[in-house]
Amino acid sequence: MNGFWYPWCQKANGNQAGDYVKAWQRVYRIFTDAKADNVTWLWSPNVSYGGSTPLKDVYPGDEFVDWIGLSGYYGTAGTKNYRSFDSIFTATFHELAAITGKPIVVTETGATNAQGWRERWVREMFTQLPQHPQVIGVIWFEAQKELDWRLASTPAAAKVFGENAA
Repeated sequence: MNGFWYPWCQKANGNQAGDYVKAWQRVYRIFTDAKADNVTWLWSPNVSYGGSTPLKDVYPGDEFVDWIGLSGYYGTAGTKNYRSFDSIFTATFHELAAITGKPIVVTETGATNAQGWRERWVREMFTQLPQHPQVIGVIWFEAQKELDWRLASTPAAAKVFGENAA
């Protein structure tokens, strides 16, 4: 919702400021009215970048969210230089801390191996994660979509991930 590539983004399809938040809150109330209380509400933006919608503008509010999800990748189109986990996520962690204290799950992350740096990136991610106690989980995007994000395609990186995740 803070990007431009999905139909529900604030900057897509003629959506107006506040539409996303209103829609989220409406769906939340539908669940509440139906007494569907076995739901965990995970609000999941992309990491912030130059030109993205500020997170405070699309955050539905603490009463409507249980956890924060966050997507961010190393090696997306246009990336020329190496960027560590911290350089991708830390600014957004600070932006989120200014609007909520909810726990964070990195709901999508991955690193391309185009430059041969996937193993390094995974190792550094696990070294840097303890500096972010608000992060309670990490989900790797194990797919080949636009680029190959699969750990399985780089056995050394998969080994590092497995050892550290254990």
